[in-house]
Amino acid sequence: MTYRLVDAAGTDATIGASYTDFRGERHTLEGSRPPHKPGSTGRVYTDRGEFYPSVIGLAFVEADPAEDDTPDHIVDAINADLLRKA
Repeated sequence: MTYRLVDAAGTDATIGASYTDFRGERHTLEGSRPPHKPGSTGRVYTDRGEFYPSVIGLAFVEADPAEDDTPDHIVDAINADLLRKA
């Protein structure tokens, strides 16, 4: 299953973009990990740590398979590289 990380308006989240949490604090999105099983929310990685996506107003939604042209192993490698640099 493929997921997209989106904001409340359904716009795709962007690595390097700034998002505000429920306390009004700003976070820079550095990476993410989509849900690994039903009922999971996944995680987001920011300059302030690891959080549930909802903390910064984001959510994972199922992507239309036609929208995804990046193999999962490439996405995983990119996210792993971002975490190593953090």
